[in-house]
Amino acid sequence: QRQGLPPPTPEEKAAVQSTAVDLIIEGQTIQIRPDAKNMQLAFAADELLQQLVSKRRIRFLHAQNLDVQQMIRERGEYWRISPRPRTAEEIIAAIKNSRIGIGGRPIYYYNAVRGSRYLTVAEFAGLGSLAAAELREHLKAAAGFKGMGQGEGQSRFSARRRHITALEQALAALDKGEQQLHDHAAGELLAEDLRAAQKALEEITGAFTADDLLGRIFSSFCIGK
Repeated sequence: QRQGLPPPTPEEKAAVQSTAVDLIIEGQTIQIRPDAKNMQLAFAADELLQQLVSKRRIRFLHAQNLDVQQMIRERGEYWRISPRPRTAEEIIAAIKNSRIGIGGRPIYYYNAVRGSRYLTVAEFAGLGSLAAAELREHLKAAAGFKGMGQGEGQSRFSARRRHITALEQALAALDKGEQQLHDHAAGELLAEDLRAAQKALEEITGAFTADDLLGRIFSSFCIGK
């Protein structure tokens, strides 16, 4: 928020974003995410950055689009396209380094080329071990996060509509359970709301029954005569 001024309107945000360029900083290198529909904006950002750092530290991120490659080649700077990871070691390192958080634990994987953030089923299922307050914050982020990017105009949290609905239902159940506990000290009602939240999350992670839990427990023990 600008100091002393009201928050920008959606129109003002859109106007700023239409002239914005995404930059990814990795170590000493600044990578520009090129937009095939507006390469002049990327080149303008490149010229501004060169006033601050050496050209050799500024690259164009993975430029997979053929039109983008051709425009960079015409400038005689094809060498400035950053290479994609190719070896197994490079790919594994790229995946590890892509983990980010949105105001919480780093449970998302960030695709720098597209500007998208992904949440795997395994990472989502792991949220069940968190305390209620921290879980609520993560569910809010997963259900409501939007990131503005380039290319297609908007980068969104990648999930199906039914996943978003399930997250919203789980969050509503947690909020209701917390209110029941604080206002009425109703532990039995809290348990019912927690079951409702679990049922909503199972729409994403799959059902995990009491029998599943017993199977998981006994699979860890060797029971003999």
